[in-house]
Formats: sequence, C-alpha cells, structure tokens
Amino acid sequence: MSSNPDEPDTPDRAGPPVEPAAPPADAPAADAPPTPPPLPADAAGYPPPYPPPADATGYPPAEPAPAKRPPLWGGLLTGFGLLIVAIPVMVAMFPIAYTARLTSAAVLAILLAPYIVLLVGSALLMISRRWRRFATGMLIMIAAAWLVVIGPCIGLSMGV
Repeated sequence: MSSNPDEPDTPDRAGPPVEPAAPPADAPAADAPPTPPPLPADAAGYPPPYPPPADATGYPPAEPAPAKRPPLWGGLLTGFGLLIVAIPVMVAMFPIAYTARLTSAAVLAILLAPYIVLLVGSALLMISRRWRRFATGMLIMIAAAWLVVIGPCIGLSMGV
C-alpha cells in the first residue's frame, strides 16, 4: 500500500512501455473527419426518409414558397367575359327600367347596374394584395368598355 494518497493502490507493473499498434492500411487518416454512425431503422427495417435537399448554399430551404398570385391576363380575360355576360343582363333590365315610371337618371342607373357592380367588385379586389394583379386586369377591361362602348352610347342617347 502506498503512503502517498495521490498514488493508486495497485502495485506497479514493471515492463516495457507498450507502443500503440499501427493503424490498418485501409483506415482513414488521423486528420479525416469521423464517419457518421449508420442511420437507425424503423420497426419495419426501413431507413428514415432523406432530409430535405439543400440549395446552392448547402442549407435546406427555410420556408415553403409563397402561394402564386393570379396573373394580370387572367383578370383581363375574366373582365372581358364578365362584360359579355353583363350585356344580356342589361338587355333583360330594359322592361324593368322602361315600364316603371322613373326619371331618366334612374333608368340609366338601372341599365348600367351590371357594369357598376363589376366596377365596384374589381375595385374591392384591389384591397387584397394577392388579387391585386387580377383586379388590375379586370379594371383595365372595364375602363376600356366604359371608354369605347358605354360612354359613347350614353353620349349618343343624350344627344351630345
């Protein structure tokens, strides 16, 4: 037993110092990074799904891509189609407008009601950031209809 408390209680074993064995030839070099452990398998024996693919920086994407916004040309086509639909609606309102005893301004408001509804509806779509392009296309078509068709017709009917 040793009188020094820092020394172990085991007797010294005399003998030559043991040199570490040389690594095998196919072992990686000491400065190479360690190989990762194998992936654990689930209960069925399949490996877990792969991690998401990395982009050019090497990091996985942080968040999903934003939802696509409707295009401008979609609003142009929709506006044109709704203007075509508004024509029969206006024609169907002729009997209502002319059989009632209304002033000429009220008749004009009743006949233009489908176009005014389209104008207000597309202007309200401009509030939403997602639908803004679509609403712009609709407003372009509605403005073109007012400038090319509705405005001259009102002017001719009023004798201007």
